[in-house]
Amino acid sequence: MDPKLVEILGNPPPSPMAGTLIAPLALLFNFYALKRQEGVSEAVKYLSKLFRLSSMPRAYVALLMAEMLPLFDGIANGQELLTTIDKCIATVGHRDLFEILAAVEDYIANEEELQKGSELLSRAIQTNSPAEIGSGYGSWMEIFPQKHTSDDIVGLFRVKMTKIIAHLYTTN
Repeated sequence: MDPKLVEILGNPPPSPMAGTLIAPLALLFNFYALKRQEGVSEAVKYLSKLFRLSSMPRAYVALLMAEMLPLFDGIANGQELLTTIDKCIATVGHRDLFEILAAVEDYIANEEELQKGSELLSRAIQTNSPAEIGSGYGSWMEIFPQKHTSDDIVGLFRVKMTKIIAHLYTTN
């Protein structure tokens, strides 16, 4: 871990511009810290904020979707996490689910960002680094071996999110 980055995240500069620039890093820092501590419910809240953060490059939405997939598939070191729709809704929240899906649809509608995001995700799939030891839930790379494409991941994420939102409409 870079000590200067940790210092900046701990004491962000008082400038609004600096705060805007550092916000995505701070959210990711907190997400991964909570993920390692098995604070899945809290970690998800940080991850979901990244989807709607205006200062985050839209090409990264593909990586965020991949990172969130294990939550929907219940991979957690052999433990059931969010395998039921109700658990997912309780953890992520109604509003966040709608905002995440809206951000994903905006990302898909922008062909240039979709292409950039697809390339980033393809590189991540090819790199296929191992899952973190002791993380609160598994790695998305455990779900998708190298034979899957970034389009497969984006498609699966959209289907799962739509299923959860459809469940909200039918039960409320």
